[in-house]
Amino acid sequence: MAFEACPANSYPRLLRGVISEPDRQLLANVYWRRVYGKVSSTLTYFNLLRALVEADEADFGELRAVLARIQRRIAREFGDRFVVVNDFFSYRSAQTRRLFPGWHQDYEFWLTGGACTSFNLWVLLDHQRLNGSIDIYEVGENRWMYEQLYQLVGGGGGGHNRSGDGAPSMVPTSFFKSYGGREQLMRSPAADVPEPRVSNTPLGVGDALVVRQLEIHRTDRQQLAAEQWRLALGFKVIERLPLARAPLAESPFSGDLGQVSLRWPGLVPPLQLGAPFPDVYGTCLSSYRLEPETWANHGRRLLALRPELVILLVPVALVAFVLVLAVRNDAAAAKKVGARAVPSEAGRRLPLVSAPARWARRALRALQ
Repeated sequence: MAFEACPANSYPRLLRGVISEPDRQLLANVYWRRVYGKVSSTLTYFNLLRALVEADEADFGELRAVLARIQRRIAREFGDRFVVVNDFFSYRSAQTRRLFPGWHQDYEFWLTGGACTSFNLWVLLDHQRLNGSIDIYEVGENRWMYEQLYQLVGGGGGGHNRSGDGAPSMVPTSFFKSYGGREQLMRSPAADVPEPRVSNTPLGVGDALVVRQLEIHRTDRQQLAAEQWRLALGFKVIERLPLARAPLAESPFSGDLGQVSLRWPGLVPPLQLGAPFPDVYGTCLSSYRLEPETWANHGRRLLALRPELVILLVPVALVAFVLVLAVRNDAAAAKKVGARAVPSEAGRRLPLVSAPARWARRALRALQ
């Protein structure tokens, strides 16, 4: 069947010593200082990218060097034709929610069609009595389960990759929405067929787990003691091939990509079908940092990315101009007449302030 021919099935499960001890400490500090417990950190993905964008020159140089070493390791193990699509910190403890609790495949791996060469690189940064990794249904250990699933999607040409070329497909997301929360995704169809086997590979600090494209996986579910915790950093990696489809609109990746595009316009160029995924952590990041982070540059980049916003900005600018002019005119009038006021019908004394000026001042107070 097509799923058995997926090139990613032959990738190694574990890479030893992907990062050094100083690199590990630097990446862990990014999480503890910039992500952990921060109300402003609403991103699932791209938190390392955010740190790279916002870092001063010294910190940027150190972080970029660490990332470059990881990318060189990827090239040495898998070839130089791959690009990092996103990053994600994964913190697991008894007090925090599991990052990806349901069984799933990563839709982003199919953005380039059916080459089936993509993978997650999941690096263990630190832990306290919790050096396990991700729960995985390995293809070789659960062949009957993948056979049944791929029969559901047309033997390898259905699902999210109806190309008709026999390329491995993604199991439809609707299936995982319905059944991904189960302890076991599927049950054995016969007494002589073993139940699906879940693997969870222990890691050393600095080692990386490789999650292959077809593999159905989730954040591990074992109960933790109060003192147990684990911190990892993942990278989603795809081959530099023309994009065949857009990200799922309802996915966390798509939502975070939209946030990044608005917060740092121009950092991630618009995705274009037929063109490879942009080198966000390489040339895009370097080009973006050539200009300082100022409001003027932000506005210019945003308008370059979304020129239709000019139509919305014109009436906003006119209203702002009228309100400012009203405030200035009232200030000039008050200066002329001094403290003079006119009595109201109820005997109260009201200042000579126009309605637009009062609206402007109320708006300013609301913004403070």
